[in-house]
Amino acid sequence: MVGCMDDTSLSMVPTFVVGLLCDFHDLDGPLLLTNDRSFGLTYTRGAVAPPSERLWG
Repeated sequence: MVGCMDDTSLSMVPTFVVGLLCDFHDLDGPLLLTNDRSFGLTYTRGAVAPPSERLWG
């Protein structure tokens, strides 16, 4: 299992990659923030999409 508390999308990207090898994921931390980073992770119906290249700046 991988997870987070309340981190930005930028800090979630490495967890997203490791999460591909895990059975359980809890990567909703950016949703709990008032303002996430520009071009952050995209969530659709409980699923997170791979990050945009623009997230890295």
